[in-house]
Amino acid sequence: MTFAIDLGQTTELLARFHRKLMDRQAPPWDDFDASAYDEETREHARRQWAGRAVAEYASTAHFAQLIHRLTLLGAPIELIGAATRLCQDECRHAELCARMADLLGGREDCPVGPERLSLRDGEPDALLAVYFTILEVCCFGEVLSVPMLRSMEIVADDPLAKAIVNIIGNDEEYHARFGWEALAALTDRLTDVQRARVQESLRISMGHFERVCIGSPEVIERLAGQEIEIAPRPGNLATLEDVEYAAIFYDTMQGEIMPKLADLGFDPQEAWRTRVVRSTHGGGGEVAAAGVD
Repeated sequence: MTFAIDLGQTTELLARFHRKLMDRQAPPWDDFDASAYDEETREHARRQWAGRAVAEYASTAHFAQLIHRLTLLGAPIELIGAATRLCQDECRHAELCARMADLLGGREDCPVGPERLSLRDGEPDALLAVYFTILEVCCFGEVLSVPMLRSMEIVADDPLAKAIVNIIGNDEEYHARFGWEALAALTDRLTDVQRARVQESLRISMGHFERVCIGSPEVIERLAGQEIEIAPRPGNLATLEDVEYAAIFYDTMQGEIMPKLADLGFDPQEAWRTRVVRSTHGGGGEVAAAGVD
């Protein structure tokens, strides 16, 4: 069963509670004129904003799940408290992206599927369930999101789109910092067996996020020696091209994610060499990545 993100009102009091939490910054909604953009531009942007809304909604669920797992683990209350902001932020992001998609034509083709709302449900190890959630959602997902959002802010020439990605980017910088700090606090608790499981998971996560960010061995070859320019673009509604998402992924992996994983005592280079990647040859099947760098 799938459903649409519900932006409807409940009661006047709950609406006031919600708005107090959501409206730390108010984008210029009233200034937006969708008719100023041609149909192709609107449709391209609508699809991206609708997809972002679903992704942010899923992150709301993942962080709510994380808070529950932290309490079950008996984590320090300051760690639980710091995590509560994540859920609130993602709720705001889902609303912002959904409203933007609606202004551009709607979200009927991007419903929420319940399979996206849980993470690591089958993990019996409580500490690893927490660790994997922070690693995958914060230290991969949010860390990668920040430079992408900053790039969207640069290319956008629409004030509303630019304001929304600025708000989300500011929040997700906090999420990324939370993630690395939380893992630093939790890593010393891991046994050798748990560390080995995290190391093995890295090759899966790296391959997964490479696919999400539209990367592949062929894209790596295409990017070799190519300079990607991120600059203001007339008529842009905070959207990037596929090759730009991939380029940001590879740059962030090399410049931030892999060094920080090494600081935690893991071997990201080995995980990267043996990751599972998608190839566009042979029908897009998945292959081991040995020798791909």
